Amino acid sequence: MRTYQTTLPLFSRIVVLAISLVIAVVLVVIAVQEFRQNDGPDIVSGFLWFVAFTWGCGGIWFSLFCKNGSAKELAEELSFPSIDKPDIPDDALVFRFPNARKSAAIHVDVAGRMIHFHNCHTPRKFVLSGPVWFSCPVDDIHGCHVFKYRGDAMSGYIATAAGKTPLIPGTEPAFQELRDTIQEVVPFPRPGRSADHPMVGMVYLFGALAGLFGGALLTPNNANDSTLRLFVLCGTILGAAGSILLVWTYDRFLKTSVVQI
Repeated sequence: MRTYQTTLPLFSRIVVLAISLVIAVVLVVIAVQEFRQNDGPDIVSGFLWFVAFTWGCGGIWFSLFCKNGSAKELAEELSFPSIDKPDIPDDALVFRFPNARKSAAIHVDVAGRMIHFHNCHTPRKFVLSGPVWFSCPVDDIHGCHVFKYRGDAMSGYIATAAGKTPLIPGTEPAFQELRDTIQEVVPFPRPGRSADHPMVGMVYLFGALAGLFGGALLTPNNANDSTLRLFVLCGTILGAAGSILLVWTYDRFLKTSVVQI
């Protein structure tokens, strides 16, 4: 059994908090001035400000409430009895890590070919969180996708037929053991699930940027600023939607991945 411990350094918390506060406060000041001078922003500017303000508030929440936990604290929090807890053998590989404000764990039963997720599996539905416990056969794992920096695994996701985990920290040997174990029982990622790959976000970003520039180019020459912002916003939304459709087409009909796995 290996246990992973992670902490968000105090300096990183302060930096995130400071940047998020600046974003939120500046946007509030700009919005107040706009209402005083021009009776409020147009719908496009208002939407963009709302998105940026939401991101700022999210950064404030993350810096203040993101859970830190020692190995002992994680083990103690996850040791409380639960009626939903599945039957997990003692020789199963256990990987513990903080998940936002909760303690989470992944249990891999190699002999029984089962994997159990505790507080870390979200279904493919429009829900904020999944069940406390989720279990499935290892054959339902679609892949263990990993972010790397200079050859070292920094973080990753585990995707299953029913959903996927949040971002799992991966800078410790325990994560390497978890990843190697999953790759032993599932040697190759299942085709047709590129939407689960962490790098697919770059495809969406490229589509959004292409739509942004396309909207700017299609804006009439004599258009005012409000019309320009409207064309740019609509182009960005259509570009992102088009990239999502492209990924879905690859998954559904070509049974392959848009991104390299």
